[in-house]
Amino acid sequence: MALPEIIAGMDALRRDNPWPELPAGVEPFYLSLDGGGRHLVINLIREHGVTLMLEIGCFFCGSARQWLDSSPDLEVIGVDPWDFNFSTYVRQKAEEGHPSFAALEDPFALADTIQRYGNYCLALNNIRDERDRFIPVRQRSPEALHYLQRRGIQPQLIYIDALKSDEDLWVAHDLFPRSILCGDDWNWPDENGRFRMREHVEHFADEKSFTIEAVGQTWILHTGRPPPPRRPPPWDAAAARALVKEIDSTARALLRVVATAATAEASITFDEADRQLGRGAEELMLATRRINEASAGADRPVALGLGGSGSDIGSRPYVLAEGLAPLLAPHL
Repeated sequence: MALPEIIAGMDALRRDNPWPELPAGVEPFYLSLDGGGRHLVINLIREHGVTLMLEIGCFFCGSARQWLDSSPDLEVIGVDPWDFNFSTYVRQKAEEGHPSFAALEDPFALADTIQRYGNYCLALNNIRDERDRFIPVRQRSPEALHYLQRRGIQPQLIYIDALKSDEDLWVAHDLFPRSILCGDDWNWPDENGRFRMREHVEHFADEKSFTIEAVGQTWILHTGRPPPPRRPPPWDAAAARALVKEIDSTARALLRVVATAATAEASITFDEADRQLGRGAEELMLATRRINEASAGADRPVALGLGGSGSDIGSRPYVLAEGLAPLLAPHL
């Protein structure tokens, strides 16, 4: 049966899922529960020329910002009911010292703002400059998957970050068999210490003859044999010069203090960089992200990271990619 034209296609989807009125005078914030490995998804978007992606479970659109920043040609459909008590969750995680929340300038003031305006408006306010490329579908999945399939929507890439069940995985493959499937929570343990999402993905991959690529919390399902390991090209003088030229002044200042320490065979912690630069923890986190997502570093080793481990992000040392410090020095 042919689809009624009134519901078919992306234009009709935008019409029927409009953005809300955004709160005036509220600045966007970046909050993404990134457990590592999202570069795999960014590489997929770029290498496969993905122009339409479906994200199931958007939270405050931190990951959506990463996807949208990775390609100017990408559109994202974000599925989430946005009905969880995000305000209480932010307070709880901040009190526990979770690193993603500790990086916020004032997580408790943010929790008050969330309570005042609601999850939905604040999530979209965080990507307000991308309203032409992000379509919010305020529904639960897998019902939303059927909703999109009925409208003739065919995402090339589906990222699953929802309730850690297997239902979204099976329904997504059934309705969109040509879509690349990937997602989050690979190393997420439940209250009994079981990695539920990993078990679901492994069972699905075994049943459907997929291979799994996983880094950190991120997993991707591949058809056929697993892709051969890629050895990224090292940083060279031209790439280092392009990186410095591309990033903003805060990111350059951060690179300067880290590279200076590295040249002296020393290190500088996150807190020390904060004290030296006086930019605040949240701004330093964003600067680190801008450095690592600069196009000059595409396919190269991650330029700047935090060494060590543990939830105390402030005591962890910044680490530059091998050999990058002397290449940066002439340009900083």
